[in-house]
Amino acid sequence: YQQCLALARQQKDTSGLILALNGVASVYWRQERDADVLRISETLVRLQKTAGLTTDQIETYNRMGLAYLNLSDAPQALRHFTKALD
Repeated sequence: YQQCLALARQQKDTSGLILALNGVASVYWRQERDADVLRISETLVRLQKTAGLTTDQIETYNRMGLAYLNLSDAPQALRHFTKALD
């Protein structure tokens, strides 16, 4: 995913960048790297908004909520779960 991410950035390919960032965030999630999940997901959700990918935003906000729960930050988790439902 890191190579795809670099290539997408180089080519300014928004859809490729979204796909690669989602892959990286998923890998970090499985590795329980919650701070990295949040860092990548902030960028990812901005790109998804710009591209009008509402369904993808729901998944990203949900993953962010779960990461915040793992970090024992219930208020932020609730905020992101709520965004996923909006």
